[in-house]
Amino acid sequence: MTPKLMGFSGLSHVEFLAKGEYILMNIETHRLAQGDAHPPFVNKGEVTEAFCLFRDLQHASNNKDVVTMAKRDQARKVAEEKLENFGNYMLMKANGDVTQMLGSGYDVVPPRAPKKPISVNEILLAPITLSARHLIVNGQPAPRKIVLKWTSIHGASAYQVQMTEDPSAEANWTTIMHTSHCREEVEGESAKRCYFRVRVLSGQSFGPWSEPVNILFL
Repeated sequence: MTPKLMGFSGLSHVEFLAKGEYILMNIETHRLAQGDAHPPFVNKGEVTEAFCLFRDLQHASNNKDVVTMAKRDQARKVAEEKLENFGNYMLMKANGDVTQMLGSGYDVVPPRAPKKPISVNEILLAPITLSARHLIVNGQPAPRKIVLKWTSIHGASAYQVQMTEDPSAEANWTTIMHTSHCREEVEGESAKRCYFRVRVLSGQSFGPWSEPVNILFL
């Protein structure tokens, strides 16, 4: 990602007036602003002319004349475009080095470092926490229905959910679903306590199981 200028659209007219005057003062002597700009960039004189027109109309619009205010708004749009254009010219001369823009009056958004790709191991070893609660319908717990929720793991392909009534042996666990969601409703038999666990799937590999949770179906 390359650096870019911070725009002026969020500034009030008074704030834009102060910001523009500050930029014009700085680019008079700033190293990157020296020399003639060539199309598609505007030169410094065009920037000054456009901004001065806005400044004059801003002062004249204090009498709340509708026509003058409309002209001021249009002049601001042109002044913004030319200020941004000249700022991009300076940024181009800086060859992406935002430190060279210091003292220009422009605000520059620096480039963000590219995100490091997440490895399969990072996905599989990410901690996953499971919770279970009764499904609430019209303010009351719904009979025979619960809601399972677990941690969303960035980069996961899917999740495997298992259930058992007796967690004492691995063979007792049964897979009840594979899902890409992190919230699922499960229906069971009333008055039965069941245990649940979940693990993440990335490609063809599975992560470790979460700590089991248990809940009594109503």
